[in-house]
Parts: sequence; C-alpha cells; structure tokens
Amino acid sequence: MHHAKLAASSLAFLLLSLASGLAQTPAEADQVVRTFHLSSQMNPGEQNDMLTGIRNTVPPSLRIFLVASQNTVVVRGTPHDVQIVADLIPKLDHPHRQYRLTYTLTETDSGKRIGVQHYSMVLTSGERMQLKEGSRVPVLTGSLTSSNQTEKQTTYLDIGLNFDSVVQEYGDGLQLRTKVEQSSMVAERSGIGPEDPIIRQTRLEGTSFLAEGKPLVLGSLDVLGSTRRLEVEAVVEGVR
Repeated sequence: MHHAKLAASSLAFLLLSLASGLAQTPAEADQVVRTFHLSSQMNPGEQNDMLTGIRNTVPPSLRIFLVASQNTVVVRGTPHDVQIVADLIPKLDHPHRQYRLTYTLTETDSGKRIGVQHYSMVLTSGERMQLKEGSRVPVLTGSLTSSNQTEKQTTYLDIGLNFDSVVQEYGDGLQLRTKVEQSSMVAERSGIGPEDPIIRQTRLEGTSFLAEGKPLVLGSLDVLGSTRRLEVEAVVEGVR
C-alpha cells in the first residue's frame, strides 16, 4: 500500500510538471539561460548578421533569441556554449563609427569654373542618410467634379538637390552607396497641359570604394540642354 501511494504521488508530480511545462530531459536540466544587454543600436540587417555569426559558431542545440524592443539577446544552452556566446558578443557588439561625408559639386561652363558648392552630413556606419535642398512645387494631377464644383488634385515634386547616402566599413577602406539628384524646372511647357511643367534632372547613382580622408571624384556629366558640366566629388572623414 505504501509503495502504491508513493507511485501515485510520483505520477501526480510528473503530470503536474508536464502540465506546467516544467518537465525537462536530463540534457535540458544541464542547460542555463542567460540574457545579454547590447550596448549599441543595430539595424535589423546588422542584428541578423550578428545572430547568424553566433549560430555558425556554436552547436545547433543552443537556442538564441533577439528581443529587439529591449536590445537584448537571450540564449539557452550548456554552460560551455553560453560562455562561447559571452565571449563573442563583446567582439560583435560595439558602437558604430560616425563619419562626416562631404559632397563637392563643381560646375563649369565651356571649361570655365562658375560655381562650387559643398554639402556635409554626419552619419552612422551602415545607416542611410538623406539631405535635400530646394523647393516643393505643386503639380496638377487631375480634377474631381461634384455638386457642380470642380476640385483640383495636386501632388508635390521636390525640385533642387537630393543626396541619399550610406557609408560603411569595407575591408581596409570604406564603401559609399550614393545617389545624387539635381533637378530644375524649365521655362517651356510640355504641351500636354498648361499646368504641366518640364523637369530637367541630372542623376548620379552607384557604389564607390574610397579611403578615409581622401577625396574621390564620383563622376562628371554634361548638363542636358546647356554647355555646363557638373562634377561630383566625395570625401569621408571619421568623427572623433
């Protein structure tokens, strides 16, 4: 009878453990859970790269989760595997450098320099930065008639200069992904409608590799409909 009561008590404890999700296999009983608070803010791509690097280093049995809202990483595994993660994270979790990116736009007319403009921005490695200068011009896109009233529908175009840039470390140098757009309105009309303007646009887009502190000419092009030429130069310097 005593053995029957003991067996029943053991079974009840096992069922209770299973119901509460506390039952563990012998291997799971040797595992530990540890939370690591990251010191730097990473974008989703960088977070995925960090987790992929860790997963490729530790055994598949280790569980690793990113809690993006709290900027933390939670791992579960053997003490040995968790220690591997503890040694890796400080090497991967470091503040991203900031850089000052300066564009120089040099405009010439028939070989004679007529203007030089400088545009600077400070951006974090791997983060996209946009800089715009110009005007927002309303353009008629249609009209809506109701109750004998006509309402014009318009959209707005950004006219002027637009810079779209990403700087990140690449080997011993830097990689610059850039898009430079210069647009302006011309006096003539398109002929489609009296309120439809013609927009003249100059655009340079691509990826370049450069050394820190050394200027690089990204490109030069003739300005359509004129004798002018535009040269775009960039230089990236670390912010201390």
